[in-house]
Amino acid sequence: METIILPQEVDKENIREVVIAFRKYVNSPDNDKELKIDMTKINFIKPSGIIALNNIIQWVKKHEGISGSFLVSLGDEHVPGNRKAMEYLEDCGFFTSLGYENTFKLPCTRKTMLRVKSVGTDKVEQWKMTDFKIWLQQQTGRRNEFSAICVAIDEIFNNISDHSQEKIGSIFGQYYPSRQEIIIAVSDFGIGIPQSIRNKFGTKKSDNELIEFALKEGNSTQSVPQNRGAGLPNIMRTVTSSGIGEFTIISNCGIVRVLNNKIENSLVLEESYPGTFFEIKIDTSNENLYDQDEEEEFEW
Repeated sequence: METIILPQEVDKENIREVVIAFRKYVNSPDNDKELKIDMTKINFIKPSGIIALNNIIQWVKKHEGISGSFLVSLGDEHVPGNRKAMEYLEDCGFFTSLGYENTFKLPCTRKTMLRVKSVGTDKVEQWKMTDFKIWLQQQTGRRNEFSAICVAIDEIFNNISDHSQEKIGSIFGQYYPSRQEIIIAVSDFGIGIPQSIRNKFGTKKSDNELIEFALKEGNSTQSVPQNRGAGLPNIMRTVTSSGIGEFTIISNCGIVRVLNNKIENSLVLEESYPGTFFEIKIDTSNENLYDQDEEEEFEW
């Protein structure tokens, strides 16, 4: 049995190492295909960490011959903050989505949370209407359509539809009132944006350069005819224009951060992240976020 020990703070910077260790374990011919993830050291976990962990376990559940489990501390705290971090995971629906009921407490979705969910590409339109838009309205107190954010979600799931055999993305959102910031994390275990571009164009550029390539107009790897969106450049326009927010893409060995409708940081990494990870940050204090016309309430 292989044990992967999670760090004290789980975020997009170090969750890569966890996902990479998982990939290496699954691909190794000399393992017993039984994986344990040790969560007893965690004292803080961000949306990016939650969604990557959810992706790992959902992947394991769908593949025969591989089993996975969590090691948690149900007794006295050995790590300050561990119990609170586990209760946070309980409330956001993490343990429930994996089939574990009331591991630490009776789950109670906090007002600022968009519950963890695995959404099929064919169900995303319905999910936006029944879950996502309503949650955004509750966090901001505005009855808007939030078209900019919804377009970004559409393009992310179009990307998943093109590059992932599972056609499913894991998604989670958290609102931080003190910072007036919404963070949305989405991830899949597809072949990744850089590899998809290589398959289509045969280029030898580095992975971060290939993500940059995908962010330029007209450089689509679209493989599904019904995907009529404008692709990743559309996310740049809708999310980062007018200071509304920023987003980060991690895929294979590339990581690219986009701010103010331009690439702010672009790095190539040594180890490959399987699939694609998106993190969107939204500034809810920015009036440019809100559509010009709000929904009207009619009285009968």
